[in-house]
Amino acid sequence: MLGVAKYHPAQRGAKILVSIVESARRAVREPKEKLSQRVAREIMAEIRSRNWPVGELLGTEAELLARFRVSRATLGEAIRQVERNGAAVMRRGTRGGLTITAPATTTIVRTISAYLELSDVALEEQFDAWRIIEVQAVSLATRKTDDDGIAHLRALIQQIDKAESEYEYLSRCMGVRVAIADQIPNPALALFMRVLVRIMSRDVISRRLPPNWAHYRRIRDQLNEIVEAIASGDSALAQGLTRLSLSLRQEHIETRGQRRTPDPSQRDESNNAPTTLAEGIAHRLRDDIAAMGWPEGESLGSERELLLRYGVSRWVLRQALRTLETHAIVRPKRGQGGGLLVGRPNPAYAVDLAVDYLHFAQFTLEDVAEVWGTLLESAVQLAGQRTDADFTKLLAAVAQEESSRTTPEGRRAAAEFYSEIGNLSGNRVIAVFIAILARFISRHRINADLKRLGAIMKQQHRKLAQHLVEGQPANARHTMRDYVELMRPYYTSSIVVWRAPPRA
Repeated sequence: MLGVAKYHPAQRGAKILVSIVESARRAVREPKEKLSQRVAREIMAEIRSRNWPVGELLGTEAELLARFRVSRATLGEAIRQVERNGAAVMRRGTRGGLTITAPATTTIVRTISAYLELSDVALEEQFDAWRIIEVQAVSLATRKTDDDGIAHLRALIQQIDKAESEYEYLSRCMGVRVAIADQIPNPALALFMRVLVRIMSRDVISRRLPPNWAHYRRIRDQLNEIVEAIASGDSALAQGLTRLSLSLRQEHIETRGQRRTPDPSQRDESNNAPTTLAEGIAHRLRDDIAAMGWPEGESLGSERELLLRYGVSRWVLRQALRTLETHAIVRPKRGQGGGLLVGRPNPAYAVDLAVDYLHFAQFTLEDVAEVWGTLLESAVQLAGQRTDADFTKLLAAVAQEESSRTTPEGRRAAAEFYSEIGNLSGNRVIAVFIAILARFISRHRINADLKRLGAIMKQQHRKLAQHLVEGQPANARHTMRDYVELMRPYYTSSIVVWRAPPRA
């Protein structure tokens, strides 16, 4: 928590709030970036600036070594990170080199879910987000699913009982949920649903619940009822059945077993790949940090101490630490008395990668309008229910937006405002989803009357923040709903031009 005074409703001067922004920025100290991370970031920036041309060559190994002036080991680590992003691959041979590739959905899903899993997201947060996403998915499916789509969903239901194991049975049930989201189609809903399916599946597997076939068949029956409600076009029934199904599933998991560190012998729901030893060590480290109370800045020990503690090879440990460092869960301390320090989880890496993917998948602002409003309204409602909420950063974002003299600054301030709404919800899954859409919107230039649009945004943001500060959650949600409707025409009818992020 930053050392700033809590905002009082009477202090509405923009100058005071701008000073809060500046002091907050000075208070935050980012850990020093590794050279390999900088090179990887610059490679990703070049791919974006070229508008992600799949198949193009970025350079041979020799050319890249000369361009970045780094060692082969540093370049190799940077390339491995870019490959993990699904952005490029190093091809060998006489015509080889670093070649741009199409980002795979599984790569993005794995990155987002890894951040959420390693941030120790609670089961309740997962289910709250799942209700928002799946209820909206079934509601839209009742209007947009055609006869072929219904036939496909019914066929998937029939396949569930042919499963030969408990794991396969539950996997097929999860597959029906994803297929419902795919019927829309809406890239954001489909992506977020896959993230939820992955983290939920891995959470359930890690709890190692005893088989309960009566419960599993009830899940199957409920999914069948949801599909039939979609087929009949009954949105209210489909939504009600979805809420009931998720509530029963949550109750069953909460009353049976505690979450454990992932077992490398278990298989991954989303890509049918086994959990690696490095992933298991990353989760053990996370569990140990959580048991310590997540003391940011406290030492976890030297590499030698960690090797002895976890009993793995240096390669496995470094793979585990690389994953944790990517999401700022740990950070290295170099020099005398160095070692590994507890960090503060940061979704920036996952958010940036997801935004790149959505752009590549030709995700539009019209798609945003379908998911955007629901997430923001839910976040505002949750924020208004929290008696411990600190609105300092939200108000600082409002002040920064009002004081901005240029359009890019205003867009960045708006993105910060939305992200703070997500953070205030207290639900880290919802916060990440909102941050992804906020960043995606901020990278577009809407072909509209920007002065009028800016005035609408600032007025609604001020009103919303005031309602939350004064403890009026109902008014805040109503204002957010009005704001989303005011913005919808800009998202659905304006010409939108992609704005690549500035190169470092």
